[in-house]
Amino acid sequence: MRIGIPALYAPFPYRRQPVYRALEEACTDWLASLNPPLDDEQRKLLASCNSSAASRVFCSDIPTELLQPFHDWAVVATFFDKVILGTPPVSRDIAKMAEIVDTVMTAMESPLGKPAGEDFFITAWKSLADRIRLHAAPSVMTRWLEGHRQFFLGHLHQQALALAGRQCDLDTYACLRRKTFWAPVVPPAMEMSRGDDLSDAYLNHPELQAMSQAAQLLWAWDNDIFSYGRDFPGCLGGPEIREGQEVNLVEIIRTTYRCDLPEAFERAVRLRNQIMVLFTRLSEEFTPHDDAVRTHIGDLGRSVSGNIAFHHAHDTDWYCCAGHTSSTRPQITLGSSITDISPPEAGDPLPWRSIGWWWELVPSVPAGRNAD
Repeated sequence: MRIGIPALYAPFPYRRQPVYRALEEACTDWLASLNPPLDDEQRKLLASCNSSAASRVFCSDIPTELLQPFHDWAVVATFFDKVILGTPPVSRDIAKMAEIVDTVMTAMESPLGKPAGEDFFITAWKSLADRIRLHAAPSVMTRWLEGHRQFFLGHLHQQALALAGRQCDLDTYACLRRKTFWAPVVPPAMEMSRGDDLSDAYLNHPELQAMSQAAQLLWAWDNDIFSYGRDFPGCLGGPEIREGQEVNLVEIIRTTYRCDLPEAFERAVRLRNQIMVLFTRLSEEFTPHDDAVRTHIGDLGRSVSGNIAFHHAHDTDWYCCAGHTSSTRPQITLGSSITDISPPEAGDPLPWRSIGWWWELVPSVPAGRNAD
């Protein structure tokens, strides 16, 4: 089944990282030095996720030496998510999952010593944190670590819903999903990659907080759209939710409105376009004097377009846009992939408690109305 969906509104242009190959080679050497105990299937998984390719389209003008730790982080984080958190028995045992992430956080937050034992992932997390700590300001390092904690808590919440066979409502999911997909880690990583510390700006400007949270939600919801065909291989049946089933924006819409898949995808794109319009309006109306803040806003905007390109890349086999062979699994196609023309209906605010305050920061936006 092939489903064509409307173009995703993403007006911030991006370009590919010109030194991507150098980043990839250095990452390969670093991983080899840790001697990861990977079997053949795990190596195939690492290749199919292609997480290192995210550096091709995220923060493409950042010097190699500053971007390298975060390129390596993307590989470890994605692989840890898939191999440890997303694989039985851990994926079906919330208590065990919580124990593992607590061990990870303890290792990362400790500025001294070596992690106990010889676990590859704990060693990798500790090594990454130590490398980044050498260059990061203490306040932004604290926010970067806090971003991991938000992700892990969000992941535990989302996995608990999946194990219970429950989908949450859209309002709750807007709050939950922006904490997953590793999204809270990325904004402080962008700052550190440029040698900046915008902690005071984030504290004093709710507009910047809103834009950062909106970008995080866009990364995650776009991931939902592209990964739906993998997460729901049997999704062409009835509207019931199965135990262990992924929590996904498209599926929440399909079960909430009892609509077919094409309509669910159209509604999902409409929602994410409303978030993108909000981000764009805030970026136009918020005019900070600090050059670093303006650059950071541009990085957030460009990362949305880059994230779409990453999911749509021909060598990122993990996502359904790469083409699945199963006739019962939807293959997602985009008419023009990305458009810089704002959809006329996408300017309306969303009335949800979790994110409705974003629109209150834009004077030209009217009061919220139904998401329908």
